[in-house]
Amino acid sequence: MTGQIFGALLAVVLGVGASILYFAGTNWMLDKALVDGVRDGRYVSREHQRSAIRPWLFVAPALFLLGVYLVYPVYETLRLSLFDRTGNVFVGLSNYIWAFRDPEFLQSIGNNLLWLIIVPAM
Repeated sequence: MTGQIFGALLAVVLGVGASILYFAGTNWMLDKALVDGVRDGRYVSREHQRSAIRPWLFVAPALFLLGVYLVYPVYETLRLSLFDRTGNVFVGLSNYIWAFRDPEFLQSIGNNLLWLIIVPAM
């Protein structure tokens, strides 16, 4: 039990520490990289540039994790659905044609649609 508590505390400390290091490091890099100057014929201050870039620095880790854990699996599932069960032979849409001709599959889709419509309405 104490091992689990220690592991949880270590994860929290490491997660918070990594977050602090990330944001401190990116702000430091922003300070070093940006300078006042003229861009496209108008003066752009360093503070204006920072205010345009900083929100993206906060959102970047979340977008990266969404891409890794949500977008990539969807893409890979769709790609693999076009291959046979071994994943070696490209079969195109034949898996979808087979599925939509199977009465049990159509019944399960209908059941799921009923759940999606009826349960939230209750």
